[in-house]
Amino acid sequence: MTERRFKNKIVVVTGAACGIGKSIAGAFGQEGARIIVVDRDVKTAEVVCAQFRRDKVKAEFLKIDLSKKGVPQKMIRAVVKKVGRLDVLINNASAGQRVVFIGGE
Repeated sequence: MTERRFKNKIVVVTGAACGIGKSIAGAFGQEGARIIVVDRDVKTAEVVCAQFRRDKVKAEFLKIDLSKKGVPQKMIRAVVKKVGRLDVLINNASAGQRVVFIGGE
């Protein structure tokens, strides 16, 4: 069996309900980390956490909307209160900005 590099580490991934954030969280989980999935999409995040748990990844969800002022600091305090510490923070959340291409083919 290979050594799991993040065994017993607490890893917070923002925007982890889908896409790149979900993939990052899953990769850390496969390396033994306890994952805190941070997102504002409750339904999707809870499904993701359930998937992780089926794959034997320790995962929990925190509903947090990081688009509001002062919330990132509150997120850190909430994580520490919930699980005692934070070892790794992956700030993947975006504000959902839309890109529009004009002209060209």
